[in-house]
Amino acid sequence: MRHRLALMAACLLGLIALWGSVSPGQPPAVKAAAKWEYKSDQFAGNQDDRLNRMGEQGWELVAVTGDGPGQRYVFKRPKP
Repeated sequence: MRHRLALMAACLLGLIALWGSVSPGQPPAVKAAAKWEYKSDQFAGNQDDRLNRMGEQGWELVAVTGDGPGQRYVFKRPKP
């Protein structure tokens, strides 16, 4: 129940921030399309430490594919 309330509060705050960023009668600003670089990798052993290091380098985990020893982790980050 507490998790659900926290999620609802976060969504509400996000909507309020979005609503406040758009002026009445003006279209929202159009951002240039982001360019991404991708990386996939297999991990063995303690995955938490390696995943944390990837996050510190700007990589975001976007998918996990496969099962068992063939499992691959797919990451993306903005191109510099």
